[in-house]
Amino acid sequence: MDEKTTDTITPSDLLLVERFYLGDLSKDELVQLEAALESNRELRDQFRTAAINDACLRFRCGDSDEISHPDKILASNQLSRQKPSWLLYASMMAIAACILFGVGLLVRRNSDVANEIARDDTLEPPGQPSTDGTKSAFSARFMLHNDLLIEGLEDVGERLSKGTYEISRGEGTLRLDNGVELTMQAPAKFRLIDTMRVEWLSGRARAFVPPEGNGFRIITPQGEIEDLGTEFGVIVSDDQTSEVHVFAGEVRLHHTDQPTESLLEDEAMQLAGSKRHELPSSSDESFLTKSQIGFNRWKKSSHELRDDPDAICYYDFENRNPTSDILFDQSQTTPVNGRVVGCISASGRWPQKSAILFENAGDRIELSIPGEFDQVTFVAWVWINRFDFPIQSLFNTIDWDQGEHHFNLYRGGELRVGVQDDYVATISEERIPTGQWTQVGFVIDSDSATYFINGAKVSSVTRNASTEIVFDDCSIGAFGNTKQNATGIDEIRFNREIRGRVDEFALFSRAFSEQEFQSLYSSGNQTLN
Repeated sequence: MDEKTTDTITPSDLLLVERFYLGDLSKDELVQLEAALESNRELRDQFRTAAINDACLRFRCGDSDEISHPDKILASNQLSRQKPSWLLYASMMAIAACILFGVGLLVRRNSDVANEIARDDTLEPPGQPSTDGTKSAFSARFMLHNDLLIEGLEDVGERLSKGTYEISRGEGTLRLDNGVELTMQAPAKFRLIDTMRVEWLSGRARAFVPPEGNGFRIITPQGEIEDLGTEFGVIVSDDQTSEVHVFAGEVRLHHTDQPTESLLEDEAMQLAGSKRHELPSSSDESFLTKSQIGFNRWKKSSHELRDDPDAICYYDFENRNPTSDILFDQSQTTPVNGRVVGCISASGRWPQKSAILFENAGDRIELSIPGEFDQVTFVAWVWINRFDFPIQSLFNTIDWDQGEHHFNLYRGGELRVGVQDDYVATISEERIPTGQWTQVGFVIDSDSATYFINGAKVSSVTRNASTEIVFDDCSIGAFGNTKQNATGIDEIRFNREIRGRVDEFALFSRAFSEQEFQSLYSSGNQTLN
């Protein structure tokens, strides 16, 4: 019997083929696809091509086990060996094609890598255009750094193209276009080849590879380290000996003159020439992390703040004695030590840093700040857990006498601020969120009061220049109000307590610029920037 054929392929036929390889066909649709394949020679050709492409992609992505088992391919597409012959035939063709492709790929891989690295010896110097006058499409950027100096590069914040780079000072985290992050410190030298490959020439680095970067490789003198979804460290010593330390996931070592080997979490290997030496365990603590860079950057800023001659008081909440109620002022001026009531120490913006937690009724820090000021700057880092009351007090004077400043938060996160007999303002355009670290602050000068959230100006209020700013007896985390008790004696009652943490608190007798506020936010921000 002559075979019925048609040369017309309908969009619905192509959709059935596409959904077949996505494993998304029902039993009725499989029958429909089989019938279409039997009646349409051109559709069969399309199906065979799609089968080969699908299987080869599986092979390239590492699914070699699936490709070596036809029944697994068919099962993944809701089929079995008893399903229509055209589907089985196409799958078997795809397997055969990919086996041939894979053999050729494995034979060529070592020579290809060597040739590509050799070609990269001619790469342009850092920051320079390619020989045809255009910029490379590949780029990377140090999205977090501290005191970083790269030889031949004036601005470490600019995007880096292909080339060799040497770090002579500082530390930083380099992010590639595919999200791969390399955290490194001086001295170090590396070569950017492309999005999926970096040659590590000397020094140490910690690699974090997201799913988008799966298959990323670091090239060492002994071969390649292939990521299989992981975080790992690499060291290349001056004598060109290498080490690989796996902190999470798995890597695959492609070592010269040695069979491929996998390393799992907490495993480490030393590579010297063509020899391997297994190390007792990975050494996570010897590799810098992004968190440590952020903390080190903050420490530098912290010392600058406490040494500022205009500092009225500065509290970093570090190394506080939990058995003492004294909060020591870290500024170099006349100390304004505080008294801690109730609060306890808690984790701060980084694992290495502490903060102070306000959680219960009456939790507060009492201060007494003398003097009158025509200019002041206040800055603090806060984490609000929740808003328990209509009004929460972040930093208020006891009562609210003339010239005294209050910094409150409404239940929705709005700022309710003001100076008695001068101005009162509600700032709702930008609000304090819950559940994250937020920088807040204000600058009051001779004619205005400006408020900041996360380094950005959110409001500016015109004020009466004749009013001097005073604080006197005040408190962090609660509002104290003088009331007479039953016996007619005045006593201070505290309410409006915040529920959250304060990580850093500083007050200065000069007006900071917007640029200074932005710089403080950048240096104190625990997230990446």
